[in-house]
Amino acid sequence: MANAEHLALLKQGSTVWNSFKKLNPSLHADLESANLSGLDLQGVDLSGANLVDSNCAGTNFTEAILSSANLEEANLAKANLTKANLCHANLSEIDLLNANLSDADLSHSNLGKADCSEADFTNANFTEANLLRTNFQHATLTK
Repeated sequence: MANAEHLALLKQGSTVWNSFKKLNPSLHADLESANLSGLDLQGVDLSGANLVDSNCAGTNFTEAILSSANLEEANLAKANLTKANLCHANLSEIDLLNANLSDADLSHSNLGKADCSEADFTNANFTEANLLRTNFQHATLTK
């Protein structure tokens, strides 16, 4: 269950959240099972956050920092993760159907069993990422 304070601050947008995060640099947001669907979180710093089983369908995470975040079993269908930092993130069993991850950094991330059908990974960095049993059906994987 998500921390109510973290969720309320995040729903105010990335400027409010990032100011709070700057004052609490060791904080790891607890947003487990949160509904963040459709929010504009461009540039948000959610490094180390717990987003397990969260609903982020259609959310704008352009240039967001999600490094070392746990997004296991999260729904990011149709989310915009252009230029997002997802290095060392746990993305196992995640739904990225039709998501945009162009220019995203997925290095050292775990995409095991992820559904990446029809997602756009143009210029994405997969260096040392775990792609075991990842579904890339109809995905764009060009450089």
